[in-house]
Amino acid sequence: MSVERLHCCVPFCKRTCKHMECDPLNADGWEVICAKHWRAIPPKRRRAYARVHKIWWGKDGRGMTLGEIMAHPKWGRRGVHRAAAERLWKRLKREAIERAGGIA
Repeated sequence: MSVERLHCCVPFCKRTCKHMECDPLNADGWEVICAKHWRAIPPKRRRAYARVHKIWWGKDGRGMTLGEIMAHPKWGRRGVHRAAAERLWKRLKREAIERAGGIA
């Protein structure tokens, strides 16, 4: 039985990764940026995405559980974080494609 692999979202990149069995974070389904193109994105943006990603998946990086996040006045609306993660992902994807094409 073969498992479908995900291709890097950068055009003409032939790298793939294993498909994960959890819900996709972005609305378009599963998209992946390979390690080569991920490193081309500035660390500040990668850290911002990691922070939002941790909040969405149940921890905010400070050891808080999902219940604590939901009760927190600043981070309680999980849908806001999902929208922020989607916007940030699109920005990261666009930047990875631009850097691979030599635009940025």
